[in-house]
Amino acid sequence: MSHGGTAPKDCANACYVRLRMPDLDFGEAWDKMVQFYRERGEALLIGCSEARSDHGVWMIFNFQNLKNAEDFAERFGGEVIEF
Repeated sequence: MSHGGTAPKDCANACYVRLRMPDLDFGEAWDKMVQFYRERGEALLIGCSEARSDHGVWMIFNFQNLKNAEDFAERFGGEVIEF
């Protein structure tokens, strides 16, 4: 899913951040997340994953720039992960 920004040049070098999906939705935080992507020139690419151990649902956000991924994780309470 993409909502603006530039298309990723090389997904093999992508960085990922996971955030636990709230029970309802991200609310106003979603608008701030989209704005973050726009300000950093990133393409908004996300996925969804269900964790079997705690039955939680995680949103996976894709970044081309590690610094952007780290800043996003810090700002929105996520975790930088590797696949």
